Amino acid sequence: MNIPTVLRTRTARVTAAALTAAALGLTAAGTAEARTTGVVYAYALQNQNTGRCVDDSGAYGLRAFTCNGLNYQNFNFV
Repeated sequence: MNIPTVLRTRTARVTAAALTAAALGLTAAGTAEARTTGVVYAYALQNQNTGRCVDDSGAYGLRAFTCNGLNYQNFNFV
């Protein structure tokens, strides 16, 4: 089984992003969003050394990319 096959689903890519963040000691800068069920926090994972964010776009998959604040760089942790 190779990595691209495993990372095809968004859930798998988000899990991989969380594990990568934990392993590399990335910082999280969050924004709050109000919903009827409570407050949900969306986090952008940014590398302290490069300044790049984890980006999960449909076309390119999981990658390090210049931080831009779009939804492809926001992750929720449950």
